[in-house]
Amino acid sequence: MTLSTQADSTNNWSKSLGNIRIDQGEQTGNVSSVNGSVYLADDSQVGSASTVNGSIRVENDVQADALSTVNGSIKIGQRVSVDGDVETVNGNIGIKNDGRVGGSVKTVNGTIGLIDTEVGGNLETTNGDLELTGSTLTGDIIFNDNVVLFSVSRDLPTLTIDANSKVGGQIILHQKVQLKIHESASVGEIIHHYR
Repeated sequence: MTLSTQADSTNNWSKSLGNIRIDQGEQTGNVSSVNGSVYLADDSQVGSASTVNGSIRVENDVQADALSTVNGSIKIGQRVSVDGDVETVNGNIGIKNDGRVGGSVKTVNGTIGLIDTEVGGNLETTNGDLELTGSTLTGDIIFNDNVVLFSVSRDLPTLTIDANSKVGGQIILHQKVQLKIHESASVGEIIHHYR
């Protein structure tokens, strides 16, 4: 475990400055940083992993309770299991083969890409694209309303769902979205909440 701080009595780790690395096979409690990235090596197991200004990189066969950052991306390798939510405000989220998220996957200003992943909750963004490849979503897909105070020209966000993906819930659109849904994909009702 590469850390310059000490764990508290509950085996939680916290840093104000600098990165946190959990080494291969390590098991620990919650890990958090304010200005630094979090790296979880193969076969590691943690509670919640979070940072404010930094990315989260998760290698293969990792178990975590939840993953969150404010300003940074979240990249998740193969066969990773997250019991709760995976979320960021300003950053992309990518989850690779045989991933499982028990909660929701959410971002505000980022793109979400799922490959052969199961998500138990919702998939949610405001200003990013969503892409499902061979993935199963139990909850809803939600594109939140993009409230702008002045006129700005921007591309529409895109929802891409391939033939091998399934969406158990609804597709809820609070703004115009470009839909690229394969005719063989299994999806719920598409609901438009915008004019």
